[in-house]
Amino acid sequence: MSFPKGTTEHPINKSGKREILVSVWDFEAVHPQSERSYYVCNDHPAKMRPPLAKAILQLYGESTVLDPMAGIGTTLVQAILLGMDAVGVEFEKKFVDQANKNISHVAKLFPNRNLGKAVCIKGDARDLSRLNARKVSSVVFSPPYFDALSISKGGGSKSSILHKESIHESQIKRSRPFAVKKNLPTPYSSKDGNIGNLSSFGAILFSPPYCGVMDAKRHVGGISARDFSLAKTGSYSKDEKNIGNIRNERTYLGEMLKVYSECHRVLKPGKFMVVVVKDIMRRGLTIPLGADTIKLCQLAGFEVFDIIINKMYFPSFWVLDRAIRFQQEGILHPLKTHEYVLVFRRPSK
Repeated sequence: MSFPKGTTEHPINKSGKREILVSVWDFEAVHPQSERSYYVCNDHPAKMRPPLAKAILQLYGESTVLDPMAGIGTTLVQAILLGMDAVGVEFEKKFVDQANKNISHVAKLFPNRNLGKAVCIKGDARDLSRLNARKVSSVVFSPPYFDALSISKGGGSKSSILHKESIHESQIKRSRPFAVKKNLPTPYSSKDGNIGNLSSFGAILFSPPYCGVMDAKRHVGGISARDFSLAKTGSYSKDEKNIGNIRNERTYLGEMLKVYSECHRVLKPGKFMVVVVKDIMRRGLTIPLGADTIKLCQLAGFEVFDIIINKMYFPSFWVLDRAIRFQQEGILHPLKTHEYVLVFRRPSK
């Protein structure tokens, strides 16, 4: 096959005139507005780059594609442009509407092209029961990052404070590389139920039990029939402190485990799920979200097929400002200019 542009940008390909897929992808510094010319709605605060979504779909995508956290539909649009059918699930109604507008716009732009069909529906990635009648052939998405939307971190959900922060940003002269004139930020969500608003991270364990996996209401892959039977009867452990009995503390990782477990349930055996994440900073420390995501997906029953690094060129104002302050204070935290493209496969058996 001919690999997507940007996935073979490496001296081994350029000097040898080969086409070998490499583990570091580079889609160059293209202005976001120019590479999103097919979209009429772009005000989601955390969009996947279209060329990245396209490359993932070309390599691992297959109809029907599922994006369980669809946002404004970047994955869906790129899927139909490649002739694949796709379905998106999105928690926020405003983004559901924008995703469907983007899908309709592309269909009008290319009336004679053999496009796939796509739709975005309102729902919760933690419960994909509406897809019970449909087994999907590939899953591609980028989840919201833990507490990434809180007001204190430069995200948040209160329009007035976001507006004030944006005015403050516009007053700062930005002569840094790849500076982009930004519109007023769009409030992401005011709902506590949105995973992006969860403020507690939670511990990671690489073997069951974890975050209520012994709950009789949910059978997470990896639990034996005997253990599940014990959980169902409530006799797994009488100690409320046993981690297998913890069901009330709603942490980000606990909620994402539900998402990955649902994806595992609706994905056809032997097919791929691709998750795009990056490590994040909290209180001056690095949270290895890439590594934690791998553990969660393995816990949900997936195999790790590959780990790919994608170069990033346009850090947010807040991330760039923090990196500059760290450097000025002598704190040796490099600016994160990469994200992980984590490729998982549901076992065939």
